[in-house]
Amino acid sequence: MEARFLMRTKYYHKPGTWFKRGLEFLVAAFFLYWISSVERDGPYAWIKYALFAILSVYIFVRPVDELAVNSRTLFYIQKSVISYFTRVEEFDLSQIRSIGCGGLYDTDTEFLGKARPVSNRLEIIFKDNSSRTLDIKIYKGELKWIVKNTLKLLKQTGV
Repeated sequence: MEARFLMRTKYYHKPGTWFKRGLEFLVAAFFLYWISSVERDGPYAWIKYALFAILSVYIFVRPVDELAVNSRTLFYIQKSVISYFTRVEEFDLSQIRSIGCGGLYDTDTEFLGKARPVSNRLEIIFKDNSSRTLDIKIYKGELKWIVKNTLKLLKQTGV
């Protein structure tokens, strides 16, 4: 499956993605521990444990955004640990007239909170004058690289 893409982001396989999720889990676990030490367990104490379990599942199961391009298609992949939650949207390159991106989400802004962005935006304009805008959690540099190379591919194939 890897060989069929000319370009692809690989956030799902990066250790940083799972490290951040592990930190989110530890923060949630610390909060549960703090709540448990401050409050006595009463008849509704099970609610905090149920909420913690749901939050824990969400932290590790929520999809990771990916972009991939082959010679004919642009793929927007939202990949999850559970395949049921994985979604793939395909855009035929022959139907794309223009593609562009914008936003401030990058490695610096993600951790330092410079501008508090939560995602970047990818806009695709099709030949029938319709458009599709995607808010994607992909770093700005990689998104620009994908867009630049996709535009080159569009010009080379004469689509």
